[in-house]
Amino acid sequence: MKPVDVTPSAFAQTCPLCQGENHCTMTTGQAPETCWCHQPTVVIKAEWLESLPDEIKGQVCLCQRCIYTLAKQAENNAL
Repeated sequence: MKPVDVTPSAFAQTCPLCQGENHCTMTTGQAPETCWCHQPTVVIKAEWLESLPDEIKGQVCLCQRCIYTLAKQAENNAL
């Protein structure tokens, strides 16, 4: 996977799924480990990121709400 482009732009700060703010701390110049997505309780499956269009892969982050929604959908599909 390509590294995330951490330039502080509106594009990088927007979730590609819902167009809401993704609250990525890396886009504000903070260390990656400070971001919500690097917390031990957060699971982001590779297939969720791989499903993004090629032209934005590695350039944007999903938001917490979309990650939660995808996780719930995956959980329901596993039942």
